[in-house]
Amino acid sequence: GRLGISLIVMVLGAVAAGVFSRVAHGATLTCYQKIERVPLRESAPIVELHFGLPAGLLDAIRFEETGETWNVRALGTQGEVGPYQIMPATVAEIKSIKLHLMSDAAVKMLLNRIERELYDGRANTCWAGRILRDLRDKACNGNIACAIAGFTAGGRKARYTGRVLKWLTEVETASAR
Repeated sequence: GRLGISLIVMVLGAVAAGVFSRVAHGATLTCYQKIERVPLRESAPIVELHFGLPAGLLDAIRFEETGETWNVRALGTQGEVGPYQIMPATVAEIKSIKLHLMSDAAVKMLLNRIERELYDGRANTCWAGRILRDLRDKACNGNIACAIAGFTAGGRKARYTGRVLKWLTEVETASAR
């Protein structure tokens, strides 16, 4: 009846969208897909697993960036956005968008769109994980302390990295008990 037809239409739509083929062939879900139904405060460990990061790293970074709260509306003095204070231009660079080839108006429009994306706490968490993994693997030869330092900038880099590494050591000690 009606239910059967509706179900067939839904399945055909899902197959056309690639939903079943991706899962059936063992392709991995995107970071966002893994956490979209998880409470935001519980998303960091899943993102850490997704990107192969040390447990507790994202919470330590977020704490250093915006404090204890999950302030998804946080806006830094240099244009950093969300709980992990990510620069929209960094996301554009990762997406391989050639900003220097675009008009000023087009760059502004694109960065505004990315900024809106970064106000989504889950997207911000996924981007933080991606940036840290890329820094560790591509720029830091596997060194997580280097990746942490690269995540931030300015004169506070050494103190920031030290505090994040101290937090990670505490997490590792607590989980070993």
